[in-house]
Amino acid sequence: MLVRSVVAGVQQGRSFAICGGPKTGRTSILDQVTGLVEQRWYREPRALKTVPVRFDLTDAHVGGPKMLAKQLWAKMRDAVLSPRVFGDGKPIMSVEPDFARASDPWVIFVQGCEDLWTDLGGTSGWCNWTLILDNGDFLLGHKLNSVLEPLSWMVQSKVSGTPSSLVITIGRAMRERLRERRSPLRWLRLALLGPFRDAEAEALVRSGFPEAQTPWLRKIYSLTGKHPHLLQNLLSLMETASLDLDQAAAELEPIAHQMFETVWSEIDLDRGVTYRGAYAAPEHALMQYALDVGGEIDLRRAERDLGIKPLTEFAQMFEYLGVMEKVLRQDSPVYLASCQLFNRWYADRVLR
Repeated sequence: MLVRSVVAGVQQGRSFAICGGPKTGRTSILDQVTGLVEQRWYREPRALKTVPVRFDLTDAHVGGPKMLAKQLWAKMRDAVLSPRVFGDGKPIMSVEPDFARASDPWVIFVQGCEDLWTDLGGTSGWCNWTLILDNGDFLLGHKLNSVLEPLSWMVQSKVSGTPSSLVITIGRAMRERLRERRSPLRWLRLALLGPFRDAEAEALVRSGFPEAQTPWLRKIYSLTGKHPHLLQNLLSLMETASLDLDQAAAELEPIAHQMFETVWSEIDLDRGVTYRGAYAAPEHALMQYALDVGGEIDLRRAERDLGIKPLTEFAQMFEYLGVMEKVLRQDSPVYLASCQLFNRWYADRVLR
Protein backbone atom coordinates (compact mmCIF):
# COMPACT_ATOMS: atom_id res chain seq x y z
CA MET A 1 0.00 0.00 0.00
CA LEU A 2 2.76 2.47 0.95
CA VAL A 3 4.82 1.71 -2.14
CA ARG A 4 1.82 2.15 -4.45
CA SER A 5 0.94 5.47 -2.80
CA VAL A 6 4.46 6.79 -3.21
CA VAL A 7 4.68 5.65 -6.85
CA ALA A 8 1.32 7.24 -7.69
CA GLY A 9 2.36 10.42 -5.90
CA VAL A 10 5.68 10.63 -7.72
CA GLN A 11 3.86 10.44 -11.06
CA GLN A 12 1.82 13.45 -9.95
CA GLY A 13 4.80 15.45 -8.70
CA ARG A 14 4.33 14.82 -4.98
CA SER A 15 7.27 14.39 -2.61
CA PHE A 16 7.71 12.10 0.38
CA ALA A 17 9.86 11.55 3.46
CA ILE A 18 9.85 7.85 4.36
CA CYS A 19 10.69 7.58 8.04
CA GLY A 20 11.91 4.39 9.67
CA GLY A 21 14.42 2.97 12.10
CA PRO A 22 17.43 0.74 11.50
CA LYS A 23 16.61 -2.29 9.35
CA THR A 24 12.94 -1.40 8.92
CA GLY A 25 13.15 -1.60 5.13
CA ARG A 26 13.79 1.99 4.06
CA THR A 27 16.17 1.04 1.26
CA SER A 28 13.93 -1.83 0.20
CA ILE A 29 11.05 0.62 -0.20
CA LEU A 30 13.20 2.76 -2.48
CA ASP A 31 14.14 -0.31 -4.53
CA GLN A 32 10.46 -1.10 -5.05
CA VAL A 33 9.55 2.51 -5.87
CA THR A 34 12.39 2.76 -8.37
CA GLY A 35 11.41 -0.48 -10.08
CA LEU A 36 7.71 0.39 -10.34
CA VAL A 37 8.38 3.89 -11.68
CA GLU A 38 10.54 2.37 -14.42
CA GLN A 39 8.01 -0.37 -15.18
CA ARG A 40 5.51 2.31 -16.10
CA TRP A 41 7.70 3.18 -19.11
CA TYR A 42 6.80 -0.19 -20.64
CA ARG A 43 3.20 -0.44 -19.42
CA GLU A 44 2.38 3.03 -20.78
CA PRO A 45 4.88 3.66 -23.58
CA ARG A 46 3.07 6.80 -24.79
CA ALA A 47 3.10 8.46 -21.36
CA LEU A 48 5.78 10.95 -20.34
CA LYS A 49 8.55 9.03 -18.63
CA THR A 50 9.54 9.78 -15.04
CA VAL A 51 13.17 8.77 -14.53
CA PRO A 52 14.16 7.80 -10.97
CA VAL A 53 17.59 9.10 -9.97
CA ARG A 54 18.90 7.19 -6.93
CA PHE A 55 21.61 8.48 -4.62
CA ASP A 56 22.80 7.20 -1.24
CA LEU A 57 23.86 10.11 0.94
CA THR A 58 26.31 7.93 2.85
CA ASP A 59 28.46 8.34 -0.28
CA ALA A 60 28.48 12.12 0.08
CA HIS A 61 28.70 13.00 3.78
CA VAL A 62 32.50 13.25 3.72
CA GLY A 63 32.40 15.92 1.00
CA GLY A 64 30.69 19.27 0.88
CA PRO A 65 27.90 20.88 -1.18
CA LYS A 66 30.02 21.18 -4.33
CA MET A 67 30.94 17.53 -4.24
CA LEU A 68 27.32 16.53 -3.63
CA ALA A 69 26.08 18.71 -6.51
CA LYS A 70 28.69 17.19 -8.82
CA GLN A 71 27.78 13.63 -7.77
CA LEU A 72 24.06 14.26 -8.16
CA TRP A 73 24.62 15.77 -11.59
CA ALA A 74 26.54 12.68 -12.71
CA LYS A 75 23.79 10.38 -11.41
CA MET A 76 21.07 12.44 -13.07
CA ARG A 77 22.93 12.70 -16.38
CA ASP A 78 23.60 8.96 -16.55
CA ALA A 79 19.98 8.10 -15.71
CA VAL A 80 18.30 10.65 -18.00
CA LEU A 81 20.62 10.08 -20.96
CA SER A 82 20.42 6.30 -20.72
CA PRO A 83 19.57 4.49 -23.97
CA ARG A 84 16.68 2.88 -22.06
CA VAL A 85 15.07 6.31 -21.75
CA PHE A 86 15.61 7.24 -25.40
CA GLY A 87 14.35 3.92 -26.74
CA ASP A 88 14.94 3.88 -30.48
CA GLY A 89 16.34 7.42 -30.43
CA LYS A 90 19.98 8.37 -30.02
CA PRO A 91 21.00 9.89 -26.65
CA ILE A 92 22.32 13.43 -26.84
CA MET A 93 25.61 14.71 -25.41
CA SER A 94 25.73 16.90 -22.32
CA VAL A 95 28.11 19.46 -20.88
CA GLU A 96 28.86 19.19 -17.16
CA PRO A 97 28.64 22.46 -15.19
CA ASP A 98 31.89 23.71 -13.66
CA PHE A 99 31.09 22.97 -10.03
CA ALA A 100 34.66 23.52 -8.84
CA ARG A 101 34.56 27.24 -9.73
CA ALA A 102 30.97 27.88 -8.74
CA SER A 103 30.26 30.17 -5.80
CA ASP A 104 26.85 28.48 -5.48
CA PRO A 105 26.82 24.95 -6.93
CA TRP A 106 23.02 24.72 -6.85
CA VAL A 107 22.51 27.78 -9.05
CA ILE A 108 24.63 26.28 -11.81
CA PHE A 109 23.08 22.84 -11.17
CA VAL A 110 19.66 24.32 -11.97
CA GLN A 111 21.06 26.26 -14.93
CA GLY A 112 22.62 23.05 -16.21
CA CYS A 113 19.25 21.32 -15.90
CA GLU A 114 17.59 24.08 -17.91
CA ASP A 115 20.24 23.82 -20.64
CA LEU A 116 20.03 20.03 -20.76
CA TRP A 117 16.24 20.03 -21.02
CA THR A 118 16.42 22.63 -23.79
CA ASP A 119 18.56 20.16 -25.72
CA LEU A 120 16.17 17.29 -24.88
CA GLY A 121 13.22 19.14 -26.39
CA GLY A 122 11.84 17.33 -29.42
CA THR A 123 13.83 14.14 -28.78
CA SER A 124 12.62 10.72 -27.66
CA GLY A 125 14.44 11.32 -24.37
CA TRP A 126 12.09 14.07 -23.18
CA CYS A 127 11.15 13.15 -19.60
CA ASN A 128 10.72 14.20 -15.98
CA TRP A 129 12.97 12.97 -13.21
CA THR A 130 12.45 12.29 -9.54
CA LEU A 131 15.26 12.54 -7.01
CA ILE A 132 15.39 9.52 -4.69
CA LEU A 133 17.72 9.94 -1.70
CA ASP A 134 18.60 7.26 0.82
CA ASN A 135 19.87 7.95 4.36
CA GLY A 136 18.65 11.53 4.47
CA ASP A 137 19.86 12.12 8.03
CA PHE A 138 23.35 12.63 6.61
CA LEU A 139 22.10 16.01 5.35
CA LEU A 140 22.16 17.15 8.98
CA GLY A 141 25.94 16.71 9.21
CA HIS A 142 28.03 19.87 9.45
CA LYS A 143 29.31 19.51 5.88
CA LEU A 144 25.90 19.13 4.24
CA ASN A 145 23.38 20.95 6.45
CA SER A 146 23.54 23.99 4.15
CA VAL A 147 22.09 21.82 1.36
CA LEU A 148 18.58 21.59 2.83
CA GLU A 149 17.36 24.99 1.63
CA PRO A 150 18.68 24.80 -1.95
CA LEU A 151 17.42 21.21 -2.22
CA SER A 152 13.95 22.32 -1.16
CA TRP A 153 14.07 25.30 -3.53
CA MET A 154 15.26 23.17 -6.45
CA VAL A 155 12.44 20.62 -6.11
CA GLN A 156 9.72 23.21 -5.56
CA SER A 157 10.94 25.68 -8.18
CA LYS A 158 9.42 23.80 -11.15
CA VAL A 159 12.19 25.23 -13.32
CA SER A 160 12.52 23.20 -16.52
CA GLY A 161 14.72 20.18 -15.93
CA THR A 162 14.73 20.26 -12.12
CA PRO A 163 13.33 17.21 -10.30
CA SER A 164 9.56 16.98 -10.41
CA SER A 165 9.52 15.33 -6.98
CA LEU A 166 11.70 14.13 -4.10
CA VAL A 167 11.60 10.86 -2.17
CA ILE A 168 13.95 10.68 0.81
CA THR A 169 14.39 8.13 3.58
CA ILE A 170 14.98 9.51 7.05
CA GLY A 171 15.43 8.50 10.69
CA ARG A 172 14.56 10.21 13.94
CA ALA A 173 17.05 13.09 13.67
CA MET A 174 15.62 14.31 10.35
CA ARG A 175 12.08 13.57 11.53
CA GLU A 176 12.64 15.95 14.44
CA ARG A 177 14.03 18.54 12.04
CA LEU A 178 10.98 18.26 9.79
CA ARG A 179 8.76 19.04 12.79
CA GLU A 180 10.36 22.48 13.14
CA ARG A 181 8.21 25.29 11.80
CA ARG A 182 11.05 26.75 9.73
CA SER A 183 12.40 23.46 8.42
CA PRO A 184 13.15 23.76 4.67
CA LEU A 185 11.68 20.31 4.03
CA ARG A 186 8.63 20.62 6.29
CA TRP A 187 6.38 20.43 3.22
CA LEU A 188 7.29 16.79 2.49
CA ARG A 189 4.53 14.21 2.93
CA LEU A 190 5.51 11.91 5.78
CA ALA A 191 5.20 8.13 5.56
CA LEU A 192 6.03 6.07 8.66
CA LEU A 193 7.41 2.54 8.50
CA GLY A 194 7.25 0.05 11.36
CA PRO A 195 6.55 -3.59 12.15
CA PHE A 196 4.89 -5.82 9.59
CA ARG A 197 1.12 -5.98 9.73
CA ASP A 198 -0.34 -9.34 10.72
CA ALA A 199 -1.20 -10.26 7.13
CA GLU A 200 2.28 -9.29 5.88
CA ALA A 201 4.00 -11.25 8.64
CA GLU A 202 1.81 -14.30 8.10
CA ALA A 203 2.43 -14.29 4.35
CA LEU A 204 6.18 -14.13 4.96
CA VAL A 205 6.13 -16.97 7.49
CA ARG A 206 3.87 -19.22 5.43
CA SER A 207 6.04 -18.80 2.33
CA GLY A 208 8.57 -21.01 4.09
CA PHE A 209 6.35 -22.78 6.64
CA PRO A 210 2.96 -23.28 4.96
CA GLU A 211 1.72 -25.62 7.69
CA ALA A 212 2.45 -23.17 10.54
CA GLN A 213 -0.14 -23.28 13.31
CA THR A 214 -1.57 -20.19 15.01
CA PRO A 215 0.11 -20.71 18.44
CA TRP A 216 3.50 -21.05 16.72
CA LEU A 217 2.88 -17.91 14.68
CA ARG A 218 1.96 -15.97 17.81
CA LYS A 219 5.18 -17.06 19.50
CA ILE A 220 7.21 -15.81 16.53
CA TYR A 221 5.31 -12.53 16.44
CA SER A 222 5.78 -11.98 20.17
CA LEU A 223 9.49 -12.74 20.02
CA THR A 224 10.28 -10.49 17.06
CA GLY A 225 7.46 -7.96 17.35
CA LYS A 226 7.10 -8.54 13.58
CA HIS A 227 10.14 -6.32 13.08
CA PRO A 228 11.13 -6.91 9.42
CA HIS A 229 14.82 -7.57 10.08
CA LEU A 230 14.28 -9.78 13.11
CA LEU A 231 11.46 -11.80 11.58
CA GLN A 232 13.33 -12.40 8.33
CA ASN A 233 16.51 -13.44 10.16
CA LEU A 234 14.61 -15.78 12.47
CA LEU A 235 12.92 -17.50 9.55
CA SER A 236 16.21 -17.75 7.69
CA LEU A 237 17.87 -19.45 10.65
CA MET A 238 15.07 -22.01 10.86
CA GLU A 239 15.02 -22.66 7.12
CA THR A 240 18.70 -22.69 6.19
CA ALA A 241 20.19 -24.07 9.42
CA SER A 242 17.30 -26.43 10.18
CA LEU A 243 16.94 -25.06 13.72
CA ASP A 244 13.79 -25.23 15.79
CA LEU A 245 12.25 -22.01 17.08
CA ASP A 246 14.05 -21.98 20.44
CA GLN A 247 17.43 -22.72 18.83
CA ALA A 248 16.87 -20.07 16.16
CA ALA A 249 15.85 -17.53 18.82
CA ALA A 250 19.10 -18.17 20.69
CA GLU A 251 21.10 -17.66 17.48
CA LEU A 252 19.12 -14.50 16.70
CA GLU A 253 19.89 -12.76 20.01
CA PRO A 254 23.40 -11.44 19.13
CA ILE A 255 22.10 -10.23 15.76
CA ALA A 256 19.20 -8.50 17.49
CA HIS A 257 21.39 -6.95 20.20
CA GLN A 258 23.67 -5.42 17.57
CA MET A 259 20.66 -3.85 15.87
CA PHE A 260 19.21 -2.67 19.19
CA GLU A 261 22.37 -0.63 19.81
CA THR A 262 21.55 1.38 16.67
CA VAL A 263 17.92 1.67 17.79
CA TRP A 264 19.15 3.00 21.14
CA SER A 265 21.23 5.61 19.30
CA GLU A 266 18.06 6.82 17.57
CA ILE A 267 16.21 6.99 20.88
CA ASP A 268 19.03 8.63 22.82
CA LEU A 269 20.24 11.12 20.15
CA ASP A 270 23.75 11.12 21.68
CA ARG A 271 22.58 12.41 25.05
CA GLY A 272 24.51 9.58 26.72
CA VAL A 273 22.32 9.34 29.81
CA THR A 274 20.59 6.28 31.28
CA TYR A 275 17.02 7.14 32.16
CA ARG A 276 14.95 5.39 34.81
CA GLY A 277 11.67 5.94 36.59
CA ALA A 278 10.56 9.46 37.48
CA TYR A 279 13.73 10.93 35.98
CA ALA A 280 13.11 9.43 32.55
CA ALA A 281 12.85 11.56 29.44
CA PRO A 282 9.40 11.27 27.81
CA GLU A 283 10.39 8.57 25.33
CA HIS A 284 12.01 6.44 28.03
CA ALA A 285 9.14 7.06 30.44
CA LEU A 286 6.70 5.81 27.80
CA MET A 287 8.69 2.66 27.01
CA GLN A 288 9.13 1.81 30.70
CA TYR A 289 5.42 2.42 31.27
CA ALA A 290 4.60 0.07 28.37
CA LEU A 291 6.85 -2.62 29.83
CA ASP A 292 5.26 -2.21 33.27
CA VAL A 293 1.75 -2.52 31.82
CA GLY A 294 2.78 -5.53 29.78
CA GLY A 295 -0.02 -5.13 27.27
CA GLU A 296 -1.84 -2.54 25.19
CA ILE A 297 -1.63 1.04 26.42
CA ASP A 298 -3.94 3.96 25.74
CA LEU A 299 -1.92 7.15 25.32
CA ARG A 300 -4.47 9.32 27.12
CA ARG A 301 -4.29 7.04 30.14
CA ALA A 302 -0.49 6.97 29.90
CA GLU A 303 -0.38 10.79 29.80
CA ARG A 304 -2.46 10.98 32.98
CA ASP A 305 -0.45 8.29 34.76
CA LEU A 306 2.93 9.76 33.82
CA GLY A 307 2.01 13.44 33.97
CA ILE A 308 3.57 13.94 30.53
CA LYS A 309 1.64 15.31 27.57
CA PRO A 310 1.57 14.78 24.64
CA LEU A 311 3.09 11.34 24.13
CA THR A 312 1.90 10.74 20.56
CA GLU A 313 5.17 11.73 18.88
CA PHE A 314 7.13 9.35 21.12
CA ALA A 315 4.74 6.46 20.50
CA GLN A 316 5.08 7.11 16.77
CA MET A 317 8.85 7.13 17.17
CA PHE A 318 8.86 3.66 18.75
CA GLU A 319 6.49 2.51 16.01
CA TYR A 320 8.71 3.64 13.12
CA LEU A 321 11.75 2.26 14.94
CA GLY A 322 9.94 -1.07 14.74
CA VAL A 323 9.77 -1.89 18.45
CA MET A 324 6.21 -0.81 19.25
CA GLU A 325 3.03 -1.70 17.41
CA LYS A 326 -0.08 0.43 16.90
CA VAL A 327 -3.44 -1.35 16.70
CA LEU A 328 -6.99 -0.04 16.51
CA ARG A 329 -9.50 -0.88 19.24
CA GLN A 330 -12.99 0.48 18.52
CA ASP A 331 -11.48 2.98 16.07
CA SER A 332 -9.05 4.27 18.71
CA PRO A 333 -5.30 3.59 18.49
CA VAL A 334 -3.52 1.76 21.29
CA TYR A 335 0.15 0.83 21.45
CA LEU A 336 1.92 -2.35 22.44
CA ALA A 337 5.62 -2.96 23.17
CA SER A 338 5.37 -6.15 21.16
CA CYS A 339 9.00 -7.17 20.58
CA GLN A 340 10.08 -9.36 23.48
CA LEU A 341 13.68 -9.49 22.30
CA PHE A 342 13.86 -5.69 22.45
CA ASN A 343 11.90 -5.44 25.70
CA ARG A 344 14.34 -7.71 27.53
CA TRP A 345 17.36 -5.97 26.02
CA TYR A 346 15.98 -2.52 26.86
CA ALA A 347 15.16 -3.47 30.46
CA ASP A 348 18.71 -4.75 30.92
CA ARG A 349 20.14 -1.61 29.32
CA VAL A 350 18.38 0.90 31.56
CA LEU A 351 19.27 -1.09 34.68
CA ARG A 352 23.01 -1.17 33.95
